[in-house]
Amino acid sequence: MIGCSRSGTTVVFHALAEHPSLAWISNWSNRFGDAAFWLRLAKLRHAPAVRALGQRGWRPRPVEAYRPWTDCFDGFNRPVRDLDARDCSDESRARMQALVARHLAVQGKPRFAAKYTGWSRIGFMDRAFPDARYVHVIRDGRAVAASLLQVGFWEGWRGPSQWRWGPLSREHDELWRASDSSFAVLAGIQWKLLLENIRGTGAKIGDRYRELRYETFVADPLAALADLREWSGLEADSRHAQRIADLGVHPVGEKWRESLSAEDRSRLESALAPSLEALGYPL
Repeated sequence: MIGCSRSGTTVVFHALAEHPSLAWISNWSNRFGDAAFWLRLAKLRHAPAVRALGQRGWRPRPVEAYRPWTDCFDGFNRPVRDLDARDCSDESRARMQALVARHLAVQGKPRFAAKYTGWSRIGFMDRAFPDARYVHVIRDGRAVAASLLQVGFWEGWRGPSQWRWGPLSREHDELWRASDSSFAVLAGIQWKLLLENIRGTGAKIGDRYRELRYETFVADPLAALADLREWSGLEADSRHAQRIADLGVHPVGEKWRESLSAEDRSRLESALAPSLEALGYPL
């Protein structure tokens, strides 16, 4: 599962990963490594005593894990450009394949699911997993930009010359300058460039790439996941529906309108208008 940060990938991934046929990297194995003990903890997620903990932090759960992938390839987490097949050495490929195989074997599952955000990395991952399927979660760019401005890890405050996404294209640089260096617009540009990157690389792999609107998912999680399940070849399972219900997914509305000033809203919509309209988001 892939997408721009703050696009809702976490909640969608958690819901999908609740399927009983899927293995995944847990908060425990991400932190402590792939010893069998830490990998087995994922199997306890729905044990009655553990389930009673609700969504507390130390209950095993699927996470956006970077440590295991970085152990396979040092540059996986924060590359300045998208990673592609040329970056995936034979050694990295073997390590990634071993990582997934170990999770499948220890957790006793037939399929594996993972999530990361930022660049698509599709070409890179495809060299190790040529039959992988990619779900791109897309959210209204205005909501993403507003959310990025509220998280401590956003690097845009230092300007595009010092962030992690490389130099701005001429088009994006013109948008940034025309906005009088608005940080809201810069956050929107991050959404736009990653959207374009992921859609562009996804188009090259045919029906192994699927898009899911975050707004569609929160409106009806069961229907959205049923569509993904059919596309990915997972069997229907009544336990999955119940687990999704237990997550308590609900629409969040348009909070971005409240968190952005009128000036930032206007500048952001002006900068993103063509992309938003192409995706069907009303202005």
